Amino acid sequence: MKGPEFVASGVVELPERDQGLESSIVRLYSMRLDRLKKDPLKFRRRQPVIISNDSNKAEILRFVMGSKNGGIKKDEVSLDYDGVDALGVQFHETVKLTVRPARKWEVIKHFWDHPLVPVRVSMQLAVLGVVLGMFGAVAGILSIALAFI
Repeated sequence: MKGPEFVASGVVELPERDQGLESSIVRLYSMRLDRLKKDPLKFRRRQPVIISNDSNKAEILRFVMGSKNGGIKKDEVSLDYDGVDALGVQFHETVKLTVRPARKWEVIKHFWDHPLVPVRVSMQLAVLGVVLGMFGAVAGILSIALAFI
């Protein structure tokens, strides 16, 4: 196994203060988190993760947070209503959800298609800026090289 990963068998509802697109969090059993950031087999706070439903292949990206003692069992995740709906599961039913760290391109894709317009436009402008910056760098290098030929 590469990095932290586990299969959740249950979903509980996030507290109302944690719900919403601006938060996009998943709460995990606190012993699955590494506060010291030294254990490669544990998740870190605010780490982006992909949660996938093995039965219908639906996926969502969320950011990891811990939970108070006794709040979530070791084999559960706590999600908001939109996350549960996107995965096609229900609260308090037996499920099979795989939780694994998100790859960089998955995070970029998440923000590229984000439902909040300011977030989506910011990511698209950032990518455009990188592409134009690379084009400018290549054009600058070529103009300098041609000057010495």
